[in-house]
Amino acid sequence: MVAVLREPPPLAWEASRGVTAVLRRQRPTCLERAVVLQRWLASQGRYHDVVLGVTGPSAGFRAHAWVDGVEAEPAPFQELHRLPAPVGAGAPGPPS
Repeated sequence: MVAVLREPPPLAWEASRGVTAVLRRQRPTCLERAVVLQRWLASQGRYHDVVLGVTGPSAGFRAHAWVDGVEAEPAPFQELHRLPAPVGAGAPGPPS
């Protein structure tokens, strides 16, 4: 099964408060939250990668995802992988 994330509706930037409120209420995983935020930001012309990080085995294995440049990088996590911003596929191009 492949997950498909629909394009966000065309809304003004001020609607971002509503987006964050829905995310708080839905209680998504950090990865779900980061991907939804990334897609929302891309629809607004702001392009950020989602970063996947892990802790070292000595600290007990944990994983976390966040939006680079939007959310603070959690201190104990080391970057493992990046999901590039969705330029194309319906998202407007990067500002020139």
